[in-house]
Amino acid sequence: MLIDDGKLVWSMYESDGRHEFSSIKLYDLVNGIEINLRTSEGVGVSRFSDPNIHGDYVVWSEDSLKAAGETEGVYLYSIKENKVYKLSDKGTSPNVWGSSVVWIEGNNKLVLYNIKNKKEVDIPTYSKEVWAISLNKDYVTWYSSEYNMKVYNIQKNETNIINVPVISGATIYGDILTWVQEEGKRAIPKFLLLYK
Repeated sequence: MLIDDGKLVWSMYESDGRHEFSSIKLYDLVNGIEINLRTSEGVGVSRFSDPNIHGDYVVWSEDSLKAAGETEGVYLYSIKENKVYKLSDKGTSPNVWGSSVVWIEGNNKLVLYNIKNKKEVDIPTYSKEVWAISLNKDYVTWYSSEYNMKVYNIQKNETNIINVPVISGATIYGDILTWVQEEGKRAIPKFLLLYK
């Protein structure tokens, strides 16, 4: 469940053993309106990932319950247009900030998609596995199996590797990059202000 600008989004899955039901919901806290963004009912329905929201956009991925792990695609909902778009036939764990969407393909490929010009860019990850994507208007970061930080600069199209002993994170909140690193036998929260 996530909230942005007075709008709450979440996914749900229910089953009674014979019937399955999945949905993505948006609740407008200001106007008291609930919107069902996407629903799947029946046997072997699609399951939705946890959605992410920023500004006018909600993103999520779907996979089939019939073929576990088979990805069905990345989706975007435009609040302003009240319309769902399929961005990719493959991909998981999407995140959104402004007009940028990022998702994972396979174990170690990141794709950056610009909603306005519909262009895709493959982000060099230098990682065996990636997860927990976060981004802002200028940067993308992710957690990887190498236990260091990698930060991708969207404008320069380059990935910087920051060699610190990361044990959790890295996550971007606005213009602040946060992570937890190991110092001795202690886990110490750290942060860094991001500049262009």
